[in-house]
Formats: sequence, structure tokens, C-alpha cells
Amino acid sequence: MKQDFERLEEIVKKVSELSEKHAGNEASELKAFNLFTILRDSREEVALHSRFISELLNANGSHKQPIFQKLFIEHVVNGAIEGREPIPENLSFDCKYEHGVGDDGRIDISLKGSDYAVVIENKIDAADQKRQLERYYKACTKTWGINPDNVHVLYLTLDGDDVSDYGLGDLSSDNYGTISYKEDILKWLGACIEHCTEDEHCTEKLPSHLRENIIQYKNLVGKLTGVSEGLMKDLSGFLKEAGNFKAVYDASKALNKVQIDTQLSMWKEMQASFLRENYNFSFVRRGPKFFETLEFASFEEEVKKYYKKRKKPGVTYGLECEIGQYSGCQIHLYVEIYHQVYFGLCASLLDDEKDDEKGRLFKSAESVDLKELSERASKLVYPFDSSPVKRFIGGKLFRPKEQVNFKEIKADNTHFFKLIEEKSRKEWIEETCEGIIEFIVEAKKILQP
Repeated sequence: MKQDFERLEEIVKKVSELSEKHAGNEASELKAFNLFTILRDSREEVALHSRFISELLNANGSHKQPIFQKLFIEHVVNGAIEGREPIPENLSFDCKYEHGVGDDGRIDISLKGSDYAVVIENKIDAADQKRQLERYYKACTKTWGINPDNVHVLYLTLDGDDVSDYGLGDLSSDNYGTISYKEDILKWLGACIEHCTEDEHCTEKLPSHLRENIIQYKNLVGKLTGVSEGLMKDLSGFLKEAGNFKAVYDASKALNKVQIDTQLSMWKEMQASFLRENYNFSFVRRGPKFFETLEFASFEEEVKKYYKKRKKPGVTYGLECEIGQYSGCQIHLYVEIYHQVYFGLCASLLDDEKDDEKGRLFKSAESVDLKELSERASKLVYPFDSSPVKRFIGGKLFRPKEQVNFKEIKADNTHFFKLIEEKSRKEWIEETCEGIIEFIVEAKKILQP
């Protein structure tokens, strides 16, 4: 046993050295000159990623290269939906980003042909909107008149996570697919770079900066997803050395438990921190109909489910506290987790409160006119607001100053690594709870007549 730990310590030291080496190389490359990190926040879904991807996919874009679109169909679209017939070669599509489809919303990226359509919902940080994929699928079949079998709805995330039931709606699992920046987009960008190098694939002489722009964007995506080709190559070689792979594999079995224990500690310590300030928060989860109810839940059960691999992610859960009443409703501050921690205001009907074997249920107050309160809530200011979310009063969801991604563990997710250490975790909890309490104080003011 002692020898095993000593060997593991040697391996950890070597891996740390390789990581630091490549992190320094990547930082130098990005800092040297990267147009994307200079002009935009690296996680901006629409203004950066959807816009650049759609420009490459536009056969009539500034680059004038239809090959990029064909490579995307070949490497990303075909095969993304299990059992779906691939799109035939030599078809061309009109590409748009932020494509409005009337009452059905705005599609992040669309490829529309005469007989086929590809819809891409791009998610990096934003929460799912109600029945998004179902609405876009119906827009393609009913508004555009595309055969349902020829509609390819794709849900794009950093690591290939699945859409929530709330965002999926009634769309069946065989009518959409999941794709990732980590695998699919990086593979496609690599193919684009390769074809930029081989002149025989290009319809006309390429601008000298085009290949460099794609390389810079590929570097950015690699940084976001924690993929370093150089590091992976060095680690692969190192793990193949005698005994190293087994030692790392054995140690990896404890990673899931570390994630569970860290998040459990976070919730319990947050709850205790709020209680010290006389705010009695309960641990709850969204009910079976997702965002229609809140019900009491078990810390341990929900956190364990959170880290299980499955096609459908579990419903969100977190901490809830009643902060006042308004127009026959209870108003709650709800702190929830998806990939990160968010918080906002929600309501429940007083008359529908009841007890059963699961605990008290809070039914949504959508049937009550909270327009005036929503208008007041929409003016609440907190330094770190997130994207608009209709299910919260005022359509606003907020986030802590220091964001932590609990779902995606990668090298640049230093905040989660810090939460593993008790001292750093308590500092984060203290700062986060103080910010939420300040928000509650301001929120109570809008409940006054």
C-alpha cells in the first residue's frame, strides 16, 4: 500500500509538471495575439461562437468556401442523431445565425435547404428555454415545410451534455442529437484547417489570414474545453510506461466521490451560513413537471444523481427561503444549480401549500398576475446577472461573483479545485452568501405596497 501511494505521488508530480508546461505554452499562444479573446468574452455563445461558426458555415460568406459547410455536414451533422439517414453529399444550405422563426423564437444557427434543415441550439452558460427544441423542430416542419425525417436538431454544448426536459419539450429522443465543442467542433475545425492548407480543395485563393483565424478560434475552443493536443500526447506517452496507467486508473475511482462530497459540503455550509443570519433555507428540487413545483428533497440523493451519467440530466435543485408575500403569493429566493450556481425570485400560491410524504409542495404562481411585481423585479440590480430566464420573477437569474462549474472538471476550472479545500470553500461560501443576502434585502423592498 505504501509503495502504491509513493508511486502515485510521483505520477501526480509528473502530471503537474506536464500540465504547467503546456499551460504556459497555451497562455503564450493566446496572449501573443488572439483576435477572439481581445474582442469578446471567450464564453459568449451568440456574439462570438454562433457568429463565427455560422460565418464559416455560410458558403457565400466572406471566405467564399463552400467546403467548410460540407465538412460540417460530414463530420458533425451526419451521425449526430442515432438512426437518422445522413444528408446526401453535394447539397447546399443557406446559413443564418439568430434566425427568427416567429412565435417559435430565434434559432442560434440554422442551415436551410430545399429538402433538409439543420438547427443548432448553442449552449455554453445560458439556461434552457421552455420547449426550445420542440419549437424549432415544429418551425422547420410546419413553417418551412421540411419533411420531419429530414430535420436535424442539434444541441451543442462544451462537453456534449443533453438538453433538460424543460428545453426539450415533447420532442422525441430520435428527433434530435447532442454535439460538443470538445469533440465535434474541434474535429471540424481541424478538418477546415487541413483543407485550408491543401489548395486543391479550395474554390479560389484563400486570404492569408483565414487559416490563422481558424487556428486561433480552435485554440480558444481547446482552452474552453480543457483540450490540449500537446498535453494529451505527452500524457498518453507517460501513461503507457509500466505501471502508470493502473495507478492513475485506481486513483480515478475516487474522483466522483470527491465531487459529491465537495458539493454536499457546499450546500450544507451555505445553509448554515444563511441560518446564522436568520434566513431559514430549505433544500428543494424541481418537481416531476420540472419548473412547475418545488418540493423538499434530500441533499445526498440529489447530489449523487447529479453526477450520474445518463441521457437526461436531472431536474435542478438547491436552497429556498420565503422572503415575503405579494398578492396572495409567497415570494421565495431560490438558489439552484445547473452547471453553476444561480439564484433568483420565484412565487408560489398560498392556497396550494400542502403536506404529503414528500414534504411541502410549492406550486407555481403562473396563474396569478404578477406583472407589476415582475416589472419591479426586472429593475433589481446585481453585479453578476445571467441570461434572461422567464420562469423567475422579473425574468432575471443572477450568479455569484466567483463562478464555479460543478459539472465540467477541466484544468482551467480552478474555482472548483479551490472548493475542495475547506478554507477556500468557506471563503467562497461567505462571499456568495453575503451577496445573496444583500440581494434579498433589496428584493424585500419591492414587495412593499
